[in-house]
Formats: sequence, C-alpha cells, structure tokens
Amino acid sequence: MSPRVDVLMPVFNRVGYVEASINSVLAEVGVDARVVLVDDGSTDGTVELLLTLAANNPRIVVIQGNHQGVAIARNIAVSAIAAPFVSFLDSDDLFAPGKLARQIGKLEADPSLAAVIGHRRIFRSESNTPWTIEPPLERKLDICLASATFRRTVFDQLGAFDEELSFGEDLDFYLRIIEADWPIMIETADSVFHRRHKDNMTNDTIGLQKFLIRAHHKSMKRRRSAPGEKVNMFFYQDFDADTVVGRAGKLSPTAAINP
Repeated sequence: MSPRVDVLMPVFNRVGYVEASINSVLAEVGVDARVVLVDDGSTDGTVELLLTLAANNPRIVVIQGNHQGVAIARNIAVSAIAAPFVSFLDSDDLFAPGKLARQIGKLEADPSLAAVIGHRRIFRSESNTPWTIEPPLERKLDICLASATFRRTVFDQLGAFDEELSFGEDLDFYLRIIEADWPIMIETADSVFHRRHKDNMTNDTIGLQKFLIRAHHKSMKRRRSAPGEKVNMFFYQDFDADTVVGRAGKLSPTAAINP
C-alpha cells in the first residue's frame, strides 16, 4: 500500500491560484495523498470553488471557518490530521513533482527522523496560467513549511502553531523542533515552487520582520532555562549532500519521535 500523507493548506482569497496548488498535490505518485483545505473566511469565490472540487474528489477535504489568520487556520487543519505523515502547501504554491514520495521514503528509511526538508524555487506568476521555473528567481533552503514532510507524531508531542504570531508561526514551529534536538534531514532536492505575486502575505515586509523577531525572542525565552544552549540555524547554511542535523541533543530522538 502507498504511504498515506495529509497535505494541509490554509486558504484565503486565492480563487485564481488554489486549484493549481491542489492539482500539484493530487498529481504526486507513489503516495496516498489527501488535501485538507481550511478556508479562512474567503470572500472572492474561493469557497465555492473548493466545495465544487471536493464534491468530485474524495481526496479533497474542505473545512470552512471565519477569518482568523493563518496560524489558526493551520491549527484547524492540524486537528484533522489522520495520516502518519504530514506536509503543508500554501494555496498559491506548487509541489515539485516527486517531493512527497521521496521525502516519505527517507522518513521510512530512518525512523529517528522528525522531518525531511528540501529546497524551494521561486517563480513569478500573477495568475493560474502556464508558468515556468526557468530561469528561477532564487533557490534556497529556508523556513517554508511546504519544503518539508513531517511525522504526525511531531504534532502529537510538540503541539501545533503559536496563534499569537500572525507571521512567523512557521519559524517558531521549526525553532521548537530544533530546540528539542530531533533529527532532521536536509536534502538538496527541490521540494516546492513558491509563487511570487502582488498579493503575497510576505509583501508586508515590516509586519513580517516584526513577527520573525518575536518568534526568535520566544525561542530565546524558552532557552533561558538551559544557559549556553544554542540552536543550529541550518536554514542559513548551504549543503552539498543530504545531511542529518540535530542528533546530539537533550532528548533521545528515537524515544521522542516514534513512527
């Protein structure tokens, strides 16, 4: 049987992009992927589109809610996890083909791993029309949740996203994994195509920087009980080969993360 994976997708006013994002998940081979979409109070026809798509495909699950922000929408999706593996995708981005099967294969091969994180490529497109990633605007390893596939047990043991953070809830979540010193594999392969357009949330650079600073501050406060404790900020490093980070730490990884 193909491994089961839930792909969690918060959605807010993305009628022009979200169908392509969903299709990039459903096109993944070698896995049994379900898309769990949480609509965060869209007003542009997104809900109607999602409900139509879900009516024709049992692998699409739609949860409707009020507009409360991305962290709360992610947590609603986390509460619906049913598969042993979990990934994320923003409603204007696309999975690189083969991302799920490749990353889940690495998780299955090493039961101590909490997650596998790949790289993302950035492209610019203002619509659902055909696009190309050549030449890519940028290729990087960073805090993008869609770059990774996680074990469900990470959420069972660590909890979900900090709802005090309008931005930076993804960075805060990664920092908590790093602080726990659970092993993470950094892979050199591309895992997600990130779409740049005029309505990206991250266009609010001042708001983004403010909440990223808050996420780092929260991490510092948590680590005050362990003087001298540092975190391996691997997002700012370059890797020439697949590399496992975080094996040295405070917790026994195999005890902390049970497949």
